[in-house]
Amino acid sequence: MKRVTLEKIQERLVELLQPGIENAKSKEYLASAIGCSIGQVRRAIKELRKSYPICSCIRPGGYWLATTADEVQEFAMLLLQHIDGYERTYNRMRSHLENMR
Repeated sequence: MKRVTLEKIQERLVELLQPGIENAKSKEYLASAIGCSIGQVRRAIKELRKSYPICSCIRPGGYWLATTADEVQEFAMLLLQHIDGYERTYNRMRSHLENMR
């Protein structure tokens, strides 16, 4: 796989991502279409989210450009659920760690 710069990946993502969840593109599709790794796609999307309302979901799976406030709100709520789950897991692991000392 040839090296593709972050800037080029971002340019291609802006071209490939379409409005609406019905047009969601999988990370595998995007990586293949651009010629980069899935990790590079994720990093580029993380940066692009500073300027674009890029949402993602598990079902149907993929990334798309939000076109409504409801889509952005729904995605934000999903993120909060993930954060809550990670926080609970973190606290459990800290408890295990303290018990192991």
